[in-house]
Amino acid sequence: MGKFMKRYIPYIVIAALILVIWHQCERNTDNESRYNANVEALTDSVRYHKLKNGNVVAEKKALLLTNKELKEVLLEKDENLRLMAKEYAKIKSAYTFKSEIKIPELKFAFDEPIVLDSLGRFERTGAKFTDWYSLGYKVTNDSLTIEPFYTWTETKLVTGTKRKWFLGKETLTTSIVNTNPFIEVTEITGAEVVIKKQWYEKWYVWAAVGAAGGYFIAK
Repeated sequence: MGKFMKRYIPYIVIAALILVIWHQCERNTDNESRYNANVEALTDSVRYHKLKNGNVVAEKKALLLTNKELKEVLLEKDENLRLMAKEYAKIKSAYTFKSEIKIPELKFAFDEPIVLDSLGRFERTGAKFTDWYSLGYKVTNDSLTIEPFYTWTETKLVTGTKRKWFLGKETLTTSIVNTNPFIEVTEITGAEVVIKKQWYEKWYVWAAVGAAGGYFIAK
């Protein structure tokens, strides 16, 4: 038995080395593909298309980052993302996007016209500008018109796992914050697809290969 095993030691070692080299080559290929994808994402712009129900979709390519890169590229440059990320044990994804609301005209007719002998026919106009919204208005004897109405917000979103204490159960969570104080998130529904690893990707397979190779070499 000993002679038989010693005879096949070189083949076992070679097979183990091939597996290790193949795994390393796959990692290098993945890193190169990730780099190219990130270059495309950084130079991409927002695109729009309509769904069959008529709703407009905005989309843009996303970055593929390591935890270190995520901190350098997004978290350290955005206070809200950074503060939310501190509440998580692990970050799975982080997003930031800007939304605008533009309403060209809102007109409200009065049930009864304003009739005052001292005023006669009148019209008053004005505008209101703040950091978070702006609008123009016009008031006449029979109506109020707001034109245009504009507001905006930047939305920050983080998904990951949280723990109540460092050995506690991990809970998948999504956090969202709007920079505009007048816009409130009222409902969140999130889901993550579970992707099972292939048998050869699992750590104990590589541990077994290494242990077997070491055992036969020692013999």
